[in-house]
Amino acid sequence: MKKIWIYFFIIVSLLLILAGVFRVLSSLTNYQVIAISENTNSELGIKDEIEIIFNKSISADFNKNCQIVFSPELEFTTQVSADRLKIKAKTRFIPGQKYNLKIICRKQEILNLPLQIKTEEKLTPEEIQINQIHLDYEFGQEIMRVWEEQPFRKNLPISTDKYVIAYSQNNDAIMVVLRPGQTQELVEEEVEQAISQAQVPPLMKVVWK
Repeated sequence: MKKIWIYFFIIVSLLLILAGVFRVLSSLTNYQVIAISENTNSELGIKDEIEIIFNKSISADFNKNCQIVFSPELEFTTQVSADRLKIKAKTRFIPGQKYNLKIICRKQEILNLPLQIKTEEKLTPEEIQINQIHLDYEFGQEIMRVWEEQPFRKNLPISTDKYVIAYSQNNDAIMVVLRPGQTQELVEEEVEQAISQAQVPPLMKVVWK
C-alpha cells in the first residue's frame, strides 16, 4: 500500500511539473498582434516607421522564436519598448514598391501585412533628396562591383580620330565604331593592340561597325 502512495505522489508531481512547463512554453509563444500603426492603412513614405503592438511585453524569447520577414527582401532595423515593436527600413523603402511583412513565431504566422510605398511622384522634397542620395550610392556600389568583376571596363571607352572602342553590356562584347573614311583593314592591328592594352579578356567577342 505504501508503494502505491509513493507511485501516486510521483505521478502527481510529474503531472504538475509538465503542467508548469506547458504554461511556461505557452507564455513564450502566444504573441498576438493587437494594433498596427495607422500609416500602414495608406501609402508609406520611404522612411516611415511601422509600429506593432502585441498583447504582452516583448521578451528575449521573441528574437529566438520569432522571425520578421519582408518580401521582397529588405534590410531593416527594430526597436523594442515593452509591448511595442518598431520596424524601419535600414536605408529606405523603394518608391512605388509593394512589400509584404510577416511575423512568424514558432512556425505560426501572427502577422501578414501588405504595404504600399509612395511612388516617386508623391515623395516630399525631403524624401526626394533622401532617395537620390541612396540612388547615387547604389549606382556607385554597382560601378565598383562591375569593376571588380570586369576590371577592363575601367579602361574603356577608347576614343581616337580613327575609331571608338567601347563595351556593350547588352551584347557582352567589345564594339569598335570606325570614324568616317576608316576601314577595318586599315586599323585592325592598332585596334587589337589597344584592346590588349586595355586588358580585355582575349576570348571576348569584338564587333566592328
